[in-house]
Amino acid sequence: MTLLAQPYRCNHCGKLREKDTNHWWLLRISPGHAAAITLARWDPALARDSSARHICGIECALAQLERWMQTGSFDPPSSKPITAGGAEGGKTNG
Repeated sequence: MTLLAQPYRCNHCGKLREKDTNHWWLLRISPGHAAAITLARWDPALARDSSARHICGIECALAQLERWMQTGSFDPPSSKPITAGGAEGGKTNG
């Protein structure tokens, strides 16, 4: 395996793709179809596309798919403030 001249980072966990491995994936919203996504095996030409999300493996691919299915976006949800009691937005369980 060789070191890559221009390594990529996983858009989900931030892991660096330093070597030419074959377990990486590409994920993107399908062109002309905002309600559809494409998951593809790693391809150097597709990886250079600005709409492609670089995914380091199955766990991150599933997490990104889940996020997109729940929110319609690959972007992480906005963070909610944590109160002094430790619950988000002042809510507590029980």
